[in-house]
Amino acid sequence: MWIKFLYLCILLSLALGFFAFLSFRKSPSFFGKTAAFLKILLFVSLASVIFWTTIHIRKYELFGRERVVAHILCRKIGNEQMELVLKRQDRRDGEEKFILRGDQWMIGGEILRWKKPLYFLGMNSLYKLSRIGSRYLKVERESLTTHFELSGGTDGFWLFFYRNQRFFPFIEAVYGNCAYTFPKDKTLFKLYVNQTGYFIKEEPGK
Repeated sequence: MWIKFLYLCILLSLALGFFAFLSFRKSPSFFGKTAAFLKILLFVSLASVIFWTTIHIRKYELFGRERVVAHILCRKIGNEQMELVLKRQDRRDGEEKFILRGDQWMIGGEILRWKKPLYFLGMNSLYKLSRIGSRYLKVERESLTTHFELSGGTDGFWLFFYRNQRFFPFIEAVYGNCAYTFPKDKTLFKLYVNQTGYFIKEEPGK
């Protein structure tokens, strides 16, 4: 709503600048022309300042936009084992449960970033959750981790853009991204995606 208000202020400033220009042309005196010219500078400068302020605020709004992808519960059920319950926001078929082995749980997938002008048109980055798994803090134990595919994993659509993104001028990047954290009792994890990738927030569970 406030973006529309700023756009309205820009149009109003330009309109006042236009009327000042008409006054400049019609004024027969030097002082009248000088006053009209100063008004033109004032209103055009004001419109420019509001315009660039609006652009920067809009940029902050767009690149700070985040969406909830899934709700996750994860608790330890034994030595180096955890139970994870995943409820995705874009699916109506209930919860998915996984038993993972490791110190942390991890979830991620693909991200397609557009060129910046497309974001100003209201487009969001494309994403697909494709893998859930576990992680050990010690690298030498990574071979013991557990992994599962989500929604068929990295499918042909994403493989095509991974291999051919350089041929599409409106695509900035295609890449994989994941987020991981420790299991916790009585904690609701919310998985978000923004224009650059996935991240996790937590809040007390019920």
